Amino acid sequence: MGTIVDITTSLDGFVAGPNPTLEDPLGEGGERLHEWAVALEAFRECHGMEGGETSADSERLRESVDATGAVVMGRRMFSGGEGPWDTDPNADGWWGDDPPFKAGLVDELRLHLAPILLGSGTGCRTISATSSSSAPQ
Repeated sequence: MGTIVDITTSLDGFVAGPNPTLEDPLGEGGERLHEWAVALEAFRECHGMEGGETSADSERLRESVDATGAVVMGRRMFSGGEGPWDTDPNADGWWGDDPPFKAGLVDELRLHLAPILLGSGTGCRTISATSSSSAPQ
């Protein structure tokens, strides 16, 4: 089983705009990063919308969605909130009772940082994770 990272990133390394809020969770201008995907039939179908472009891009996105075994997301993507969970209006997820994910959702992730010293003396940290997950085991 492999791991695939699937994320839209701007050429200068951003995945969202500045100043995210519950009303604008991708931040100012963040939606522009994803316009290419939102226009595709496969994306719209997964999110309960009609229409969309049918193209090689749409088919590739559909294949990617179908092959996804689990979706790992951080707090902002899960609820859009910050601060204490008990005051988060989307504490159960921004999508309500109908998540747009066909795959399981890793909803609790514990990260363990392990220091590693590289041959040149440069230090780095690797991350291993254990999860309490709704993903297939």
